[in-house]
Amino acid sequence: MKKSNTKRESGQPVYLNGEMVGEKVGQTLIKHVRASKHMLRFPKGWACNIQLLEIARQAGVTDVIIFDDESGKRYHAKLSDFWANGQFIERSNYGPQIVLTLEYWKVEESNHG
Repeated sequence: MKKSNTKRESGQPVYLNGEMVGEKVGQTLIKHVRASKHMLRFPKGWACNIQLLEIARQAGVTDVIIFDDESGKRYHAKLSDFWANGQFIERSNYGPQIVLTLEYWKVEESNHG
């Protein structure tokens, strides 16, 4: 099991197809990922499975935070931006997703060097 240097919030696990894909803390969906593997290169942004976004919406989530465990950067967006401004994609092995390009994310740099 990989350990992250980023402190993780304690929340309610969120599952998709039997796999824990994030946590719900208050009204926020939090995901820990590695940008080198998970950030889309074109269009440049973060993609989320449509089913996960719908689960989050039904659970009262209003915000999405993605922690890049490699850089320590924290990406924050409104869930509503996925539906209003996202782009639909479907790649093999990942199913239908919505990509929210980086222009819609607030990025916070890591506090550690």
